[in-house]
Order: sequence, then C-alpha cells, then structure tokens
Amino acid sequence: MITIVKYFKSLPLKALLAHLLFSFAVVLNAVSALFDLTYERYNFAFVQGTAVLLNSLLLVHYLKYRNLRFATFGLSIIYSVEMQLIMYFEEFALYSYFFPLFLPLIAYLTLSLKESTIMTLIHYTSVTILSLYAYFVWQVESEMFQASVIYAYILSACFIILFGLFYHLTIVDAYYKLFDNNLKHELALVEIYHRVRNNLSLISSMFGMQMHCHDEKDIQSLIDKNRTRIETIASIQDTLYREGQKEKITFERYVDELIDHLLSLSELPIKIKMKIDTLCFNAQVMQQLGTIIHELVTNSLKYAFDPKSNNMLQLTFHLKDNKLHFTYRDNGKGCEIEKLEQSHSLGLDLIKLTVKELEGEISFENDGGCICHITLPSFHLVAS
Repeated sequence: MITIVKYFKSLPLKALLAHLLFSFAVVLNAVSALFDLTYERYNFAFVQGTAVLLNSLLLVHYLKYRNLRFATFGLSIIYSVEMQLIMYFEEFALYSYFFPLFLPLIAYLTLSLKESTIMTLIHYTSVTILSLYAYFVWQVESEMFQASVIYAYILSACFIILFGLFYHLTIVDAYYKLFDNNLKHELALVEIYHRVRNNLSLISSMFGMQMHCHDEKDIQSLIDKNRTRIETIASIQDTLYREGQKEKITFERYVDELIDHLLSLSELPIKIKMKIDTLCFNAQVMQQLGTIIHELVTNSLKYAFDPKSNNMLQLTFHLKDNKLHFTYRDNGKGCEIEKLEQSHSLGLDLIKLTVKELEGEISFENDGGCICHITLPSFHLVAS
C-alpha cells in the first residue's frame, strides 16, 4: 500500500489524473453494465460492456506506452459515442444530457489547451447535430428541447469551456512551475549527498590504506600529508560549487585553479605550461581528475624538484581518435619505472584506482623527468 501511495505521489499532475480518470471510467461502466443487466436493459448493457472493454484496452495501452494524448483522445471519443447512444436509447430525456455536458472536463484535465478545445468543440457539435436530427427528423418530444432548458444547457457548456481556459492558463502553469522547482531541489540534494559521500569515502580510503604502513615516528608526517589532501579536496569542492550553477565546468580553468592552490603550499619556484583543449566534464569526473592531478603534482613537489633548478610542470589534455589523452610531465630527477610500478604508496594507489574507475589506462615514462600518460574514454565528456 505504501509503495502504491509513493508511486502516485511521484506522478506529474496530468499522469495522475489520467490514472484516476481511466480507472474511474472502467469501474463506472462496469457497474452501469451490471445494473442494466439486472433490469434487463440489454441495449444499455451492451453499450456499457463495450465501453468497459475499450476503456480497459486504452488503460493497458497507456500503462505500457505512456502515450497520454492517444489514450485521452480515445477515452473522450468512446465516452462521447457511448453517451450519445444512451441519449438515443433514453429518447433524449433531459437527464441523459448530464454526462455529455461534463465530458469535456476529461479533455481539459489531461490534454493541452489547444487539443482539449478541439475535442470539446467536436463533442458539443456532435451532440447538437444528433439533438437537432432527433427534434426535426425523428420529431422526438422531450423536455430537453424546451427553449429555457436549451438556454441553460448552452450557458452550462460555456461555463465548462471557460473553466477549461482558466484551468490551463492559471492552475496548470503554476503547478508545473512549482513541480519543476521541487524537482530541481530534489536533484540538487541528491547531488550534494553523492559528493559528500564520495569525499568521505575518499578520506576513509586514504587513512585505511596507510593505517598499517607507518609506525609512531611517521604519524606526524602522515597527518600532514592527509591534511594537505583533505584541504585539496575542499578546494576542489569549492571550485565545483562555484562553477556548479553552470552545470558544465571548463577543465582548463579548473586545473588552473587547482594547481595554483597546490603551488601556494610550496616555496619552490615552478613554471607551469598547459595545453588543454576546451573540454567539459560533470562534477563527479572533474573531482576524480582533480584527485589524479593533486597526487601527481604533490609527488613532483616532494621528490622531483631542486630549489636551485629551473623547475617546470607540463600538462596536456586533448581529444584524439575518440579518446581523451592526458599527459603530465616534470623536469625533475626522474624515476625508476620498475620501482614505480611496483610501489604501493598511497598517492600512486589513488591514481591507479581513480584511472580504473574512469575505465582508463595509465603508463609511466622516464625521459628528462617523470612522465605520466593516461588515456580515458571520450564518453566522460559533456556538451559545452
């Protein structure tokens, strides 16, 4: 029962009304058919039974294909024909015009203003033609054909049309604005939850990977390293938040701010060269790329550079052959590739793990410094 309530609460207004209207139509026709059978009104029972079958098929079709326009047009046409047949069998009695009068409400509640107006005009026109034919050709005598009753019926029909116009121009517009705003807020909360959860998981992983690799003498150094990492994560989060209003973040600007933050933590003189294509990623991928760059730059600052040398970092990131190619290079002391690949330091493990999560490939090279090549699938890109 709770699941059903949650399902109906999640539906947009028109979809919710469609569920209710189709269900009501099937139940009402079924009850009416049983009632007519009980009183041996077989013509009425046949019409009601046929309507039950057709409306049930429409409901099944709607639940399967979610084609609201087709289902609503079908329901309106079936009900219009059904009600006019009942008017005929009831010899155009006054009460037989009650349901035909209010039928357009179904169209107004589920179709667009233009479509519901067309459907309403078709329905009222067909009822008028049938009534005129009954009065002038069949010469049916009914209270419905008195001038005062016709006048009241026309006023009621005009009132329903005005209600439909008011409903679409005010209530529906206001509802969907509110619905869209609520949906945006829910998506924002989900995004915040995922970002915080990912950051906490990353911090937990960093401490867990180092817990058994250090003795008491290394505790202070361990705290300092992880504090720097956490500060960088905070910096990344801040950039994502400030750029988040745009939903699409330019990678070059993001890397520029990230490296500026990292270099501010070091006193070494370092030049930066970047050649980055205009690329955009979502916040999650951007955060993962930021983690990789943080570890690479931190490693260079700690192990590669000499305070008296012309230290330089180079980054390139471009799209080629439907692949993203990222290259990081420093001109420091270099590295032994075999030892590097066998190393299980936290920084290198984080880089490898992140590249694996991004479904990419990584390799290292020693050529006038340490070089890191990373290749990623292009599906991580978002349209700029």
